Amino acid sequence: MDAEVYGCLLSAFMEAGKVQLFEPYFFEIMALRPHDAKSYSVVGRYHNSLEQTGEALANFTRAQELDPINPVYPTNLALTYLKMDRIDEAVNMLESVHQEFPTDWRIQQIFALAKSRQENYDEALHVINQTISNNPANDYNLYLRAYVYRKQERYSDAFKDINRSLEINPRSWSAFAERGVIYYLMEDYPKASVDFSKAIELAPFESCPYVDRAMVFVLQDQLEDAHTDALKGYEIDEESIHAIGMLSVTKFLYDKDNDGAKVLWQKLVEKDTRYTDLEWAVDKLGWQGSLVANAKSIIGLL
Repeated sequence: MDAEVYGCLLSAFMEAGKVQLFEPYFFEIMALRPHDAKSYSVVGRYHNSLEQTGEALANFTRAQELDPINPVYPTNLALTYLKMDRIDEAVNMLESVHQEFPTDWRIQQIFALAKSRQENYDEALHVINQTISNNPANDYNLYLRAYVYRKQERYSDAFKDINRSLEINPRSWSAFAERGVIYYLMEDYPKASVDFSKAIELAPFESCPYVDRAMVFVLQDQLEDAHTDALKGYEIDEESIHAIGMLSVTKFLYDKDNDGAKVLWQKLVEKDTRYTDLEWAVDKLGWQGSLVANAKSIIGLL
């Protein structure tokens, strides 16, 4: 099989939330890699799906070196930068690619996502509206616009788009997770928990839904469940700021492990010193309710 066939197999496994089934093929495609940009790209996508961002970055970089005119590879690099919270690097890379390929829908999607992560929501909405006008039935476009609307606190518009996205693709774990976040922000914790659970069912190897459900469990005083989910989210992605922050809280609350909580929060501070600022940290992590008080207590341990 060539790299394109392996790429289709990987996409199918990812869509089914069973990326681990690609592992046997991973070793086969490794043999194709020395001079094949597409093979490096498929391997990079595999690593990204497992939150192995360092390995993904190395493979996408090699793909771009082998085929510098293909826009897919810098786009994948930018997506990996976003996963690593290297947002400005992602935006800078996408701006030049978007100028060269202004109608490429995938580039438009990732560019809009990067702009929203940079908190340039009006620019993000402008780009994604262009994409939706060209492809109104694409479920990811609607998911992405719902994300931007949510960031703008336009929850009614966000619900319309995310529900439409799920009508088109009822197996989208990211759409269930996004709707869960909207419910969470509206303080409808039971519905949020249901959607996060569905996201986990569809994508058990993604960190975010576990961390999000842990957040809800803390607010519902289900501390053992919260700690279990926080541990799982952290095991999947030890560099995720959300996983680090949530495990710090559950260690503090459930384990009564002040030292462990302090060590984890210090890891956040090493990523960005602003995590010593309660207001900034809580806003960055998207926390509310009792989570805020616990963050204040942990910061007080530093």
